Amino acid sequence: MLPPASAAGPECYHCGMNATDLGTLVGRYPVDNKRRSTLGLAYTTGGLVALVAGIVVMLAQDESPTVPGQPAHTWIETLIGGLLGLGVLGLLFGVVLLIRAAQTRGHAIDLYEHGLVRHRGDAAEAIPFGAIADVVIQGNPVNRGGLGINFRCVVRLTEGSQFAFSSHTTNAVELAERLQAAVHRVA
Repeated sequence: MLPPASAAGPECYHCGMNATDLGTLVGRYPVDNKRRSTLGLAYTTGGLVALVAGIVVMLAQDESPTVPGQPAHTWIETLIGGLLGLGVLGLLFGVVLLIRAAQTRGHAIDLYEHGLVRHRGDAAEAIPFGAIADVVIQGNPVNRGGLGINFRCVVRLTEGSQFAFSSHTTNAVELAERLQAAVHRVA
């Protein structure tokens, strides 16, 4: 981590960190928590609606015994199972997205000529390109899926730790490609 800002050079817009050693700011890439929160609310609401509908249909179902020659499962039981399953999955995905939106509030990556500054809430960490061992792009960079799991970039540091960002980071593909090019130039 770099020391707090001094009067010697430009300060980070986000935390006031002195980023003179990293050169000129190339780009800012904040996490798009508005999109993540909106998707989380949509999945949670849809999941609740499906779950309630499944429970209502289940309670309204006639409990007549199965007679010989009749199928063991009727279409109504399949509908109930589908609604309950979709409801649980929707709730699960929605809650996870809402939790991640709360956890990543204030997260951003600032890309500089000679490194990056990774912001996590009130903390910031400066990482020169020489300290990055590898940048691994995973998934499909073209499709921006709703869960943010279609694209991911893992940044492995020479010290052994790593961090990742997904398609919920604004212009994540551009950031990943710029990081890869900069790290391969340094290596």
